[in-house]
This record gives sequence, C-alpha cells and structure tokens, in this order.
Amino acid sequence: MSCNAMYFQKNTEIFWKCPNNMGPQTPRPLSSVKCWKYNCPGRKNIDAQILCSYELCQRPRRPGSKYCEDSCRKKKSRRDYKIRQKAK
Repeated sequence: MSCNAMYFQKNTEIFWKCPNNMGPQTPRPLSSVKCWKYNCPGRKNIDAQILCSYELCQRPRRPGSKYCEDSCRKKKSRRDYKIRQKAK
C-alpha cells in the first residue's frame, strides 16, 4: 500500500510531501518516489488531471487546457506524427 502524498506547485514545477506523520515535510520532486521513513513504501501515483498531457513534460496544466504551454502541445504533435509515419 502506498502513502497519500500532498502535491503542490512551486513556480512551474510540481512537488510532493510525505504525510505529516511520515518524516520531514521537505518538498520532493516528482522523480523521487519514496519517503525516507521505513513504514512508507512509496507515494501513490499522481492524478493525471494535474499534469500536462505530453508524457515527457512534468509541469502542471494551465486552467482549462490539456497542456502546460504551446511548446509541449507542438512537441506532442511532432512525436505523434513521427510515430504514425514509422507505422506506415
């Protein structure tokens, strides 16, 4: 079972913190998975509603949008186009 983490945004990045009873409340990047406490096996996965729809982008979405910025939308379109061309 994984711990419920508290997610928050600082500038353009998303960080998470362990629950209050699980170790220090230092912000951790999304790349780290575990709290330092032995009794927390890891954090639960982040809700997909928070992140940009481009898989390689770890920034939060803009309100009312699928992407965090236009450059991520364009990168996803290019990547999808290349994948479709390789499939032909």
